[in-house]
Amino acid sequence: MVALALCGGIVFGVVSAVRGLTGGSQAQSSQSQSADRSKTKSGSETDTKNSASSDSASDTASADDSASAKPKKTAGIPDCTASDVDLSLTAQTAVIGVGGTVTFKAAIDHRGDQDCLIDSSTSGLVLTISSGDKQIWQSDSCPADSNLLLMHGSDKYIQSITWNANSSGSKCVADADLPKVSAGTYTATLALRDAPKAKSDQLSVTVQ
Repeated sequence: MVALALCGGIVFGVVSAVRGLTGGSQAQSSQSQSADRSKTKSGSETDTKNSASSDSASDTASADDSASAKPKKTAGIPDCTASDVDLSLTAQTAVIGVGGTVTFKAAIDHRGDQDCLIDSSTSGLVLTISSGDKQIWQSDSCPADSNLLLMHGSDKYIQSITWNANSSGSKCVADADLPKVSAGTYTATLALRDAPKAKSDQLSVTVQ
């Protein structure tokens, strides 16, 4: 009986020791898992804060870039001036009868270093007929749609302009309704409306 009691006590002690060890291990494991969860949560919160801070900094940088950005300016092509082009004028004939017609050839030669624009319409490239100091007829007495030309390098442009030996006034009147000029000597000059210093030499035309 004593032997049995001793054996039972030994077995009980071993079982208790095993339970104690198992319980301690489970407690440590639970504490370890709790600590890991806390670290993970803390790390996630930190990452979230860092990410939010980074996004905020990125938004601020983008706003700064937008504020400092300036629109690019696109340089336009300038109008031709007297230093960009040469104008010349020739006539189909130098002598016409009263009520006759003469056709002029208006030429534009580009000689500048820069490209430029010129209005080659009768309102931009103006032919003027004069008698002494008095203007008799102008090609721009009636408005015309602009006809812009890009002059580049050694470009040359030639246009025909007809004068029916008549006299225009300050108002726009149909050419057929204009009064005819008397016999005499007249001078023709070609010039740019927007650059008056760009003009041709005078050309004489006799009406007889």
